[in-house]
Amino acid sequence: MQIIKPGEATWDVPLADETILDPLPQVPNMSENFCYLGHDAVSRVAFLVHIGRWIKDPEIFREMFIVWLPDGTVMWAHAFGRGDCTLGPSVACSRLICEEPGKRIRIRYSGPMQPIPPDQIVNPTGFPNSLDKVDIDLVFEGASPTYYYPQTENTTWSKWHTEQLGKVRGTVRHIDRKFDFNGVGYRDHSRGPRYLKDFRGHSWIQGHFPGGDSFNLYQMWQIVDGVEKQALSEAHIHQNGELIPARVVSSPRLTSTAGIVGDYELVLESKLGTMNIIGKPRGLAFFSYGTLMSHFFPSVPIGNTEFFMTTVEQPSVFSCAGRDAVGHTERSFYRGDADKIFDPAAVESFYAR
Repeated sequence: MQIIKPGEATWDVPLADETILDPLPQVPNMSENFCYLGHDAVSRVAFLVHIGRWIKDPEIFREMFIVWLPDGTVMWAHAFGRGDCTLGPSVACSRLICEEPGKRIRIRYSGPMQPIPPDQIVNPTGFPNSLDKVDIDLVFEGASPTYYYPQTENTTWSKWHTEQLGKVRGTVRHIDRKFDFNGVGYRDHSRGPRYLKDFRGHSWIQGHFPGGDSFNLYQMWQIVDGVEKQALSEAHIHQNGELIPARVVSSPRLTSTAGIVGDYELVLESKLGTMNIIGKPRGLAFFSYGTLMSHFFPSVPIGNTEFFMTTVEQPSVFSCAGRDAVGHTERSFYRGDADKIFDPAAVESFYAR
């Protein structure tokens, strides 16, 4: 069996690293998650699919699929299921099919999605009035070697984690409309215990320049011994086929809803020099979750302190030194403390004296 060292980037990815763990190790809160995203800046269509094991029965997989249409409408799907996972996870309506390990993955979806218009994105209808049929057939092709992150001990997010830049082509069909997709993509796959009681947020940002250069970063914060600490900060620049480590000088971390709307600045430093990047989000979607990520809400559920984390998804474009890039911005933040005022029990215990 091929063993790939943490911190290594390679095209020679074994099929076992593209599919699910079988059997799943008997470790408390053991989880496995796949995430793919893509953005076609010309058509203004974008997508994100997140597939993970359901914490209450890890033999069942949970799927979340988000599609951004050109007018800003978000198509949302969330379901559970199980199927033949020989070539990748198979859920209710989603499939990730490994056609060539480390190089080519097909992304399929066929089923209902909830349309969320732009003016309802922050707080959509809990019980949708309508569901639309959506069919997706996309192919993710690697544009860089798969990077195996250094394994992280004593974290609650995951231990084993891979990421890869790519290009995505295919079609998205919404009712009687067909959108041809020809854009950029990114993906990750993680394995390990996932218990997010002390999780406090993350930033996951990627941009692709014409010609193949790109950048990416992944940062994470959590509580350690009662103090918030940055548990992870990794960044890379992909240039002329080389994956170059970079240091995050400054990044647009979210700590509330205040910083979601508008452009932001990201500064990376490497042997190539300093990159000053302006991020310009062009779409918006939310999902919120609790400690075990059992299931998601497509909103910011103020007052629901059980779902204390909110992730903000934004297909984005970037500018850096006269060059434009296309990619995605994902950031999460902890709302628990700010939401205490909406907890009826907390308010009653304080004032009902």
